[in-house]
Amino acid sequence: MSASSPQPPALQASLRRAGHLGRRHARAAVYWQIGERSTGREFYRDLLRGIASADPAVMGLYEVPDLTGRWEYDRASLAADLQLAAGDPALAQAAAAYLAAAREEFWLEAARLARRHLTPSTEDGDGDGTGPESPGDGEPAPDWRQDISDPGSGLSRLLSERCPTCILRPGDPMHLGPERTAAFIRHALDAGSYVVCHETLTYGDFPSYGPAICRGFFDAYRGRSRDLLILQAGRRLTEVPPPLVARAEELGRNAGTTAATWAFDGSTPEEAYQRVLRGIEEGDPAVLDALEPPAIGPEASYGQDDLARDLGIDPTDRALPRAVSAYTGAFTSAFWQETERTARDHTG
Repeated sequence: MSASSPQPPALQASLRRAGHLGRRHARAAVYWQIGERSTGREFYRDLLRGIASADPAVMGLYEVPDLTGRWEYDRASLAADLQLAAGDPALAQAAAAYLAAAREEFWLEAARLARRHLTPSTEDGDGDGTGPESPGDGEPAPDWRQDISDPGSGLSRLLSERCPTCILRPGDPMHLGPERTAAFIRHALDAGSYVVCHETLTYGDFPSYGPAICRGFFDAYRGRSRDLLILQAGRRLTEVPPPLVARAEELGRNAGTTAATWAFDGSTPEEAYQRVLRGIEEGDPAVLDALEPPAIGPEASYGQDDLARDLGIDPTDRALPRAVSAYTGAFTSAFWQETERTARDHTG
């Protein structure tokens, strides 16, 4: 295949997924190697300068994920995640895409981390290129604070369930390794604090969703964290779904409401609305099964690949099954709520 030849869709999807994995693992690697150090601003200034000048004395201190055994994620792991055979020619291209994405994202994330520690106390800039006026791309510096307060209630946000890639899920879906995971948990407990779900970080995959406490950490350590004990005692917690689940539910509700408007037309007699109301009240399957449309699949003209596209994830993402379940549940609930409301409006 020449460099200019179009790539088959399946290969394109594998390369996109490999790049996504590389970026995700790189961000985790930055946290484990650099982390939220309290060594003062000079450390982060030196780090930012070293990245900007590609200084090997600085950049050589850290390791980028490289698909070797010491990262507990190698080419075989990548092949398994991409559902590729070990000898598939696409694996070499996918590995190259993974490594390129990891290298780029590692240093971008390290620079973001440095700016996050420098921005709050450099409102006027220092003259050393690390001020908040620009993060390097012409945009204003973002707000890096991880405030878990719910803007509506003022309570502290807690995920209602574990996100699909929770660091405390079996199988290590973030590929951090047992030592890094244990160190992360130990750091939070030693500080008497908690873990904020990585999917809800303001510099993560869902920057506008709002930070929330990791459900996996809460379930495992709610009795050992000082801050969580205080929040529980004061009943200061409010549950929110993981961002991907929330987005799938939103899509499902919108689709279910729309589907309900198609169930009747202007010529539907009042007797039909009355039958629907009785069927809903009595749970009559003869009425319910005949009226409820499929939420997802060929008959709905909206499949799992369509949902993955609308969620901005790859169809092979391990989070998709949970998103499908959330979408379907929200679709069904919204369909019957809107159907009942419509029927009542037409029967007085």
